Amino acid sequence: MLKFIIMSTTLSKYYLEELQDWRNRIAFYTEEASVLTGQLKQLVPGVAAEMKGHQHAIAASIRAFKSMHEKIRAQEKLLTRGPQLLTEDHLVNDNMEKKQQQLREKMILLEKEYTAARYSCTGSIPGALKKALLQGIPITIDTSCEP
Repeated sequence: MLKFIIMSTTLSKYYLEELQDWRNRIAFYTEEASVLTGQLKQLVPGVAAEMKGHQHAIAASIRAFKSMHEKIRAQEKLLTRGPQLLTEDHLVNDNMEKKQQQLREKMILLEKEYTAARYSCTGSIPGALKKALLQGIPITIDTSCEP
């Protein structure tokens, strides 16, 4: 039979590690969106105009991620005292646990919304390019993936 030993800092440490993971993912999504937005801006004007809605959806996701980042920082401050982690689980109160759960649910929602916006955008690019070609608009595509 396995026995689990739970240290007194387990809960606060787990929450802080979860928050750090979210911050890392937000940084990744923000960079990815920046690259995608840069690529969209390189498209010829006729195609870029058609992609504006997608650009707005991605920009809205980035604004939501930035807001979430601030909420994560606030939660991290609650889980620490100065540079130190709360040392006993009983110091992690119900409000902190409730806030952590709310942040978790919000992060899941933001990731779903961003992923949907990104796939919608990248899925629409071929059709927009084809439409531009049919209209006789010359297209050059920079495939360097630089923002």
